[in-house]
Amino acid sequence: MLWRPGYQPIVKRNVPVPTLNAQALDGTTRETPSILVGGFSEHSLMEQDTWRRLAEDADLTAHLLQVVFGRSAEFLATLVPPSRRARTAVSAEGAAWAAIVEPDRPTRAFAALILDGVAEILVVGPPTEDVWEEFARLAGAALGHDRTG
Repeated sequence: MLWRPGYQPIVKRNVPVPTLNAQALDGTTRETPSILVGGFSEHSLMEQDTWRRLAEDADLTAHLLQVVFGRSAEFLATLVPPSRRARTAVSAEGAAWAAIVEPDRPTRAFAALILDGVAEILVVGPPTEDVWEEFARLAGAALGHDRTG
């Protein structure tokens, strides 16, 4: 009998990241957040939403920004509910970020805990329970939250 290997996201640590300049869908300019959830296609929004919901449950939403690289704000606004447009953005800096993330496909999302220009942890793909627990623990400690889901 052939068994399929279990899913494991790619986890990178202590990765220098470029400065992010993004345009939120509510029209405001956003810089590199503490928690960046991103993707390189609007099709990555499904995986991004997994990260967003976990961050909401861990009370980390105030530190989070979702970004889709290489898309227009007008187009993305048709896919994102108005209640989430202030925390959802677009950026033209996709090449620099794709070189760091190295997604295996356009629908792949990533999440990074960024402190002083370094991704303390960068996860490519949706998290497993163990990976989420580590991410939440690190984010909670770094951002001063004691509820890390």
